[in-house]
Amino acid sequence: MTTRVADEGCFRDCLQVRSNWVRWFSKIVPQDLFWCPAECPVPRLEDEETVQAHLLDPQSASWAVIWEDQGHVHGYLLCRSEEEQGRLAIISQGPRVSESVDFAMVGGELISGAVREGVRRGLSHAELFFHGPSAEISPLIELYRRQGFTIPSGGPRFEMTRHRSLLIPEAASIQLRSASDVGLSAFFEADAAIRGVSTDQSREDLEFSQRMWIIDPDTDWMLAYDNSEVAGVVETAVTKSGVGVIDHLEVKEDCRGRGYGGSLLAYAVAHLASRSEFIWLDVDRDNAPALRLYQWAGFLVHHEHGSIHRKAVWR
Repeated sequence: MTTRVADEGCFRDCLQVRSNWVRWFSKIVPQDLFWCPAECPVPRLEDEETVQAHLLDPQSASWAVIWEDQGHVHGYLLCRSEEEQGRLAIISQGPRVSESVDFAMVGGELISGAVREGVRRGLSHAELFFHGPSAEISPLIELYRRQGFTIPSGGPRFEMTRHRSLLIPEAASIQLRSASDVGLSAFFEADAAIRGVSTDQSREDLEFSQRMWIIDPDTDWMLAYDNSEVAGVVETAVTKSGVGVIDHLEVKEDCRGRGYGGSLLAYAVAHLASRSEFIWLDVDRDNAPALRLYQWAGFLVHHEHGSIHRKAVWR
């Protein structure tokens, strides 16, 4: 049993491992989770050309490590050397490991092999971006953590979805005013104050959302009021493919615990349910109060995404 840098002669064996991994993925992941509201591919799977490109020249910036036993390849990990950043980029959220061997053992050996090769190439840190259903991502995160990788603060994030056929959650009625009603400049200022960013940053973020999605400031950008004071904000949209989005929902710290979050969420759900079959949002995995609120409204975890990295020099 050995781990080594791969060459072109491993191509067919690697494709067999890839096919075996796809069968495993199809068995553990429900069919409805193959759809992603963010339109990311599920699973994030390298094609044959990408596998071959990482095997052509073991000394190129694109390379791979394999784990083999008695001449048979049972796992591989695609990598890219990004020398300017000193980074080892791990591709397609590998490793790919055959069902016939132990995932934790072989996967760990592949990551260790990639780390050793990264050291030899003078790279100082590694990073993996991931996106997919929890049945795939959770064991992957645990595998990398055992190899000394850490998740940055604030991640990973859950993508949650809700079908419009569910009942609209009941919540207290609150005073709402739209961005068109208060004026865009005033809306940007209020949004910035709640989020703790500059007004320019708020404007930049919301204008980016307008370019990316379908947004009507008359109904999609709303402020909640406590008498004459802004208490919270909700920003919704619909993607070009027709999925409803709760882009941002936040309540001022001194107004929390008074029902504003539930009322803003109830508004957003009712508003989007008339325009789209599914409603999608994104939330920090460790934000327990927000998770409880969204689960109360019928949202379920669909996918998770983020990055995991190892900063320390490995020498």
